[in-house]
Amino acid sequence: MTTVRGEDPVHRSYTRAGCWPLAEDGGGNHLVVDLDPAPGGTVGQVIVAGPDEDVLAPGVGAYLDALLAAELDPPDPDALADGVARWDAPGLR
Repeated sequence: MTTVRGEDPVHRSYTRAGCWPLAEDGGGNHLVVDLDPAPGGTVGQVIVAGPDEDVLAPGVGAYLDALLAAELDPPDPDALADGVARWDAPGLR
């Protein structure tokens, strides 16, 4: 069981077949594509799965658009050599 803040249309359990992991935020949460949202949600919404859930975007496309529009520092070149890219986008979590 998880804590859902406000009126976000998120199920209290994210270990559902309709939740597909997308990324991790480095703080113990994961970004998940929710293909089986709670009533009032949008199929494909991007949510945070972890200690507290909330909706970040109505879909993957909208999340990627917001990510592209965010002012991000370039990823660490050493991390890219390992095939991993991490960024901090405070407005997107």
